Amino acid sequence: MERDHKSYVLADKSEQIKNSPSILVIDDNLELLEFISESLQEEYNVTTASSGEEGRDRSEECDPELHISDVMMAGIDGLEVSKRMKTNIEK
Repeated sequence: MERDHKSYVLADKSEQIKNSPSILVIDDNLELLEFISESLQEEYNVTTASSGEEGRDRSEECDPELHISDVMMAGIDGLEVSKRMKTNIEK
């Protein structure tokens, strides 16, 4: 069965994103989290987290090249997430 041109384009784009740099976006504002991730997903492999705790765990799982985080969140805030990520890199 032959694939049409659109199928090839979608497959190529999917492969390109898979090989793109990864970004972890952490924000407890779900609308903003969705906006940022949708804005970046065309060019980057985006993982999201809706809390500092979840962000810390996802960071260990996906080892992103970049993380974007809200600073003011309940529980573990963005600054604490960054500090813990840095500590894990140095170990």
